[in-house]
Amino acid sequence: MSRNAHHFPSIDRSLIRIAVLFSSFFFFTLNAQDDLKYNAYGMKKYTLETEHFRLSYTPGLEQVAKEAGEQFEKLHTLYRETYNISLPDKTEILVIDGELTNGFAFANLNFIVIWCHDLDWNLRGTHDWLKGVCTHEFGHIVSLWSSMKFPPWMPYLQWGYFTHPNEANRVEALHVFPSITIPPWLAEGVAQYEDSRHGTDSWDTHRDMIMRTLSLSNQLLSWEHMSVMNGRGDDFEKTYNHGFSLVKYIANHYGYAKIVSLLRENSLIYRLGFDGSIKAILGISAKKLYADWKDSLNGYYSLQVKNLGRQIYG
Repeated sequence: MSRNAHHFPSIDRSLIRIAVLFSSFFFFTLNAQDDLKYNAYGMKKYTLETEHFRLSYTPGLEQVAKEAGEQFEKLHTLYRETYNISLPDKTEILVIDGELTNGFAFANLNFIVIWCHDLDWNLRGTHDWLKGVCTHEFGHIVSLWSSMKFPPWMPYLQWGYFTHPNEANRVEALHVFPSITIPPWLAEGVAQYEDSRHGTDSWDTHRDMIMRTLSLSNQLLSWEHMSVMNGRGDDFEKTYNHGFSLVKYIANHYGYAKIVSLLRENSLIYRLGFDGSIKAILGISAKKLYADWKDSLNGYYSLQVKNLGRQIYG
């Protein structure tokens, strides 16, 4: 069975190429112009400014950004007087909606990200989350800024030695010397303590229950474990709790000014670790500080249990 062939008029291939190139150019030009209205990942962004902060926010979060701006401005003078520092420019804040509820401070960039909605979970009590996260994250900015060894544009020094790939015995040695060397228990402890000082968080019954249980069962994190973020999910929260408790202990026994002094001492270029800063400011070793704090917790919680009277388990 034969099929009738359909014949089309021939078109010059050069005309086809020109048409394709013109169409592609037109398409990408329109998209590029359209993308100018949006940020890098395709979401609209608006900005409002206060005296010391520049807040960017996505649609629907204008009121949240305004409330955050008011809270940040309240904190600015308080933190400036406590830490005696002036940030070089307005702190950039990004308020964004998302499934992850959190806040994060990039101290070197003087930049904070706040992901909404409210955070309320069973390891901590209920507080005004927005005001709390503003206080916490800006506390990170000013405290970490106080502890920097280098200018903010230099987050670390890095050097090394590498032999040629064809060498029989290759050497690849690399060392990084960071600008910020304070341990996580102090970074998070200071931020939470500042949060409690300004009424947006507190040492609540949830945190106290966790520390009481760990102390009386002799399961507090070791000094080494407190100095790193490591372990299961609840181990990270323990680092927060331990830091909050230890910063409270230092503030109560030595005065809160010593916390600021510890941060400034650790900004000295020759302070390679935090233990030396403790010895210089508090006059005792880091291990002695840890032991004293641990003993104070055990004594406090043991007395609580004793005052309960006879207990019946089961």
